[in-house]
Amino acid sequence: MRFEQRTVAVALKEPFVSNTGVTTEVRQSVVELTWEGLTGHGTARGADPAEIDACAPLVAEASSPYELRLVLDRLTAAGIGPAARSAVDMALHDLLGKACGQPLHRLLGLAGLPVGPTELSLGACPDD
Repeated sequence: MRFEQRTVAVALKEPFVSNTGVTTEVRQSVVELTWEGLTGHGTARGADPAEIDACAPLVAEASSPYELRLVLDRLTAAGIGPAARSAVDMALHDLLGKACGQPLHRLLGLAGLPVGPTELSLGACPDD
């Protein structure tokens, strides 16, 4: 699998104001995994780009997205942090759905079920 990573700045529609200041954009790490002409995408905020880059050789050892669990176990064993692992996990799942020609919610057996509750947490700590 081919591994690519980049950081993008996403402008907020409305400034976010907190006790630490005003934020007008967020930086997201984007992971793209390509296999047999298909590309899966994953994102993470707060991931160190160097740590995401460290995922590349561990992902490259996999021959397909069907080795998802093996790749994630390798990342965990290598001490890769949760934000970087999350971006790779999302990209692998996206790629797996595309490889199977099915939306991920169907592959996970969630088709027809109500959308579960979600939570949003915003970090109040500086990026550094």
